[in-house]
Amino acid sequence: MIERRRVLQLNADYRLLSIISLKRAIGLFLSDKITILEEDRNLPIIHPLVGIRPPVVIVLKRYISVPYKNARLTRKNILLRDEYQCQYCGIKLGKHNSTVDHIIPRSHKDSPGNRWTNLVACCNKCNSYKDNRLLSETNLKLKRLPYKPQLEDLVVMSRELRETLKKFRGER
Repeated sequence: MIERRRVLQLNADYRLLSIISLKRAIGLFLSDKITILEEDRNLPIIHPLVGIRPPVVIVLKRYISVPYKNARLTRKNILLRDEYQCQYCGIKLGKHNSTVDHIIPRSHKDSPGNRWTNLVACCNKCNSYKDNRLLSETNLKLKRLPYKPQLEDLVVMSRELRETLKKFRGER
C-alpha cells in the first residue's frame, strides 16, 4: 500500500502546508521544488534512478504565501481536537457513541454558548448523565481543558504525523 502513503508538506518556513500523496511528493522532488527531510527507512528505494525511499516529510525550497485560516467550529473538528476521546470518562469514541457537550449548558444565563472553550467530545452515556447541569453539580471531571486549535492541528489527525511535525519544528 505504498501508493496510499501520505507525506507532510512544509512551507520553506517549516509551517505545515498540507498532507499530499506520495506520487505528488515524488513529482515535486523530481522537479527540484522540495527537499526531503525524512524518508521511511523501513521501505525499499522507490525510484531507482535517484535512489530515494518514500518521503515522510518534505519542505519547499521556495516560500509560498498562504493566507491564515482559522479552524471552523464544527462537531467533526471538536472530535478531532479531542482525538475522538470522551473528555469525561476517557473512552474511545466512534460514529455511534460520540456527541459534543456544552461544559456550561446553553440554557444557563452565563453560558459562553458555542465556543471552542465550552465544547468537548463526549460519549452518549456521560452526556446523558451530565444532562443540563454544570460540572460542579456532577462528579464528572474534564480529562483536559478545551482550547481553540490551530487549523494545522486538525489537518494532522494521526498522532504519528503530529509528532513528526513537532520534531521538525523543534517543539516538545
